[in-house]
Amino acid sequence: MQPPYIVNIVRMKNRRPFNRRRTSILELSRIYFKKERVRDFLLELLLFAVLTGISAWPVIHLLGALCTL
Repeated sequence: MQPPYIVNIVRMKNRRPFNRRRTSILELSRIYFKKERVRDFLLELLLFAVLTGISAWPVIHLLGALCTL
């Protein structure tokens, strides 16, 4: 028999283990930039098309003027 001031604590063993995988910084950045990459690509493509059009416009105008001579 145990003295009354000693308390036995029994730990429950039916808890589920913590199996959630930790995501690394690299995985988080890949998930984030996967969406951002498409948006940035489309924005740069649009900007490139506008700059190319502005640059090509004088050349096309010049060729039109030369054909009328």
